[in-house]
Amino acid sequence: MKAVKIKAYASSANFRKPSSFQIKESFPLPPYSTVIGMVHTACGYRQYVPMRVAVQGSYESVVNDLYTRYEFLAFDKNDLSRHNLVIEDNGQTFGLYSVNKTIVSKGKKDWKKYGVNRGTGYVETLIGLKLILHICPDEQARIDEIYNGIKYPQTFLALGRHEDLLCIEDIAIVEITEQDHDVILEHDLYIPELYLDRWDYDLRPKGTFFKLNKVFAIDSKTGVRRWDKPIRACYAAQGSSLENLLPVDSEGDVALII
Repeated sequence: MKAVKIKAYASSANFRKPSSFQIKESFPLPPYSTVIGMVHTACGYRQYVPMRVAVQGSYESVVNDLYTRYEFLAFDKNDLSRHNLVIEDNGQTFGLYSVNKTIVSKGKKDWKKYGVNRGTGYVETLIGLKLILHICPDEQARIDEIYNGIKYPQTFLALGRHEDLLCIEDIAIVEITEQDHDVILEHDLYIPELYLDRWDYDLRPKGTFFKLNKVFAIDSKTGVRRWDKPIRACYAAQGSSLENLLPVDSEGDVALII
């Protein structure tokens, strides 16, 4: 089968773990959903296009950046100590004000108010991220469409946060085939549990397991995003050994698409 292979670089990135709040911890590599979202943005897709992806890469270091954090609370005009900011909404525009008795007392009855607390927090930032991504659409006829969409995107590309720009260093169409392949990993990568079943338990690559989202659906009644069952994947470090029948691209790189 054919796939679009992308070599990319980002000077900084954060792929937030859903369970992290006080410190926004990051996955070491982008989850599958993040990569798929980037492809859809580049190509201008408005509906989900089924595809399989593989993710590998490495980063130079990790730093903890300080950022301004906003917490939204139910507004209580009788207890101003609950918030240091208030948002007023008349259905068309928003106004952000410092909380004081003058602002609160002048509020109109038909305006909604939301209390806001402003503080600081930390975000874990990956520095010098290098990636190799394989994109394999279920409809192989879309290969050229995705290739051109990423090479000539409709908007600037970012992976994860909107401000983390993605530089495409190389893009190619490659052929992926199953080969009996022995390899020492040159990059960290995600190994989906599907592939781990190919090894005896004692011979499986060692690493950290993550549950990674891939596809979601929008609830038609509530508009809430509902994730499908997450993919359990092993994060294997550079230098790990893989020995088995593996999907390999025509340039010799492992492509564990899922």
